[in-house]
Amino acid sequence: MSKLTRALAVAASLVSIATGVLLLSQEALAQEATSELKEHMTASLSPEQLREQDRAALKARLEALTGFSAHFKQELTDSAGNVLSEGVGQIFLLRPNHFLMHNQSPDELAFYTKDSDLYYYDAMVNQLSITSLDALGTNPLMLLADIDNVIWDEYEVLREGEFFTLVPRHPQDVQSLTMAFAEGTSFLSALTIRMDDDNTNFYLFSEQSAQVDPTVFDFKLPEDVEIDDMR
Repeated sequence: MSKLTRALAVAASLVSIATGVLLLSQEALAQEATSELKEHMTASLSPEQLREQDRAALKARLEALTGFSAHFKQELTDSAGNVLSEGVGQIFLLRPNHFLMHNQSPDELAFYTKDSDLYYYDAMVNQLSITSLDALGTNPLMLLADIDNVIWDEYEVLREGEFFTLVPRHPQDVQSLTMAFAEGTSFLSALTIRMDDDNTNFYLFSEQSAQVDPTVFDFKLPEDVEIDDMR
């Protein structure tokens, strides 16, 4: 390669690098300007408008979550942080109104919806309890199954990054429920439920998928299961 050819190649490389840096700088400036605009707009909102903005953002995430399945690790702790129990299982969600949380270890438990009813199966005592979904009242877990549920009005929504916390306007069994999303997605990465006795249930999700087989909601029960129908 001649000196001229080498020099031209070097010059072309320098131009390419300079152009790339310029483009990156322009992009960074654009992102900074957008960020500053968002901060300015947010700063001008009232607390009520901010809460409505957070509520709308959470609804948008959940609307995109039409189907969801995952494995989970569960940990129950008391107010001092002591671990009371641990477990593993799977969770399935398919809109509208299909929800199943299946604890597989150390004790098998299944909590699922079917039609307008709620089913709770405890394998240890081989008992199935059935209640109407209305019996859940304003339980925030129902917001996962039904985005249009009127109980949205019973909660304040607070956002911090990818964490959305629902706090009831009136006292109930659940003090708060926090949904954590994988960054930039509608996939849940964790769920934290704080109860009125100050115990906290923490669920860490893995192997998330948007694909759900509808037959999974036909939960198989032993033929000799004892049924407690409280509808």
